[in-house]
Amino acid sequence: MNLIEKQILFQARHLLANAHKHEPHITADLQKIASELSAEMVGLENKFKTLDSLIKKISKFFGQTFEYLLLQGFTTENAFEESFSQAVGKSNDVLRYTYVFPTDSYIFGYKKSLAKLKEFGYEVLEDNIWNAWKNIGTIFDKGYRGINITVISSRKQKFELQFHTEESFQLKTKTHNFYKERSLTEASEERKAEIARTMLELAQAVSVPQGVKKL
Repeated sequence: MNLIEKQILFQARHLLANAHKHEPHITADLQKIASELSAEMVGLENKFKTLDSLIKKISKFFGQTFEYLLLQGFTTENAFEESFSQAVGKSNDVLRYTYVFPTDSYIFGYKKSLAKLKEFGYEVLEDNIWNAWKNIGTIFDKGYRGINITVISSRKQKFELQFHTEESFQLKTKTHNFYKERSLTEASEERKAEIARTMLELAQAVSVPQGVKKL
């Protein structure tokens, strides 16, 4: 194991340790909010990102950033430090949760959730809100339906909260293995293109909440 691999492993373990430390009170708060808003909270058994997945994510962002910074004239040492800092900062889903709302109350549930999070002392990072519904019909549509936000707890623990309808959550579950296969470096370009077409086709059947693209 080289120096970079050791550092990535160290950072991944550190991120997971912090997530495990802060998870109980975050989970309790989110369950209270879900109860108040009649949201279904699903996937708690998968609330922690696996060590292997986290290592792959940090490695990917580190490699991309390190290369870019070297091209920008950074010294190797400075590029190394800055790349790790950015890679760790992008690891917002070490701890992740999912709310499911009925399609006809999805927008109301989403807006009320944000308000409730703030009431409970959480910070919603406005620049890190990904409304994938807006991508429908554009070149950026990858077949994902939902809204993902990044939240920071009062104890500075970052986590991801996803908002789904029943249909969009079923789509996510159905296409999970496709998503993993597409991210593999050994997957051929032909296979990746085939997967992309399949995911888009499956996404066409998902009902779109009225007005969601305007959020």
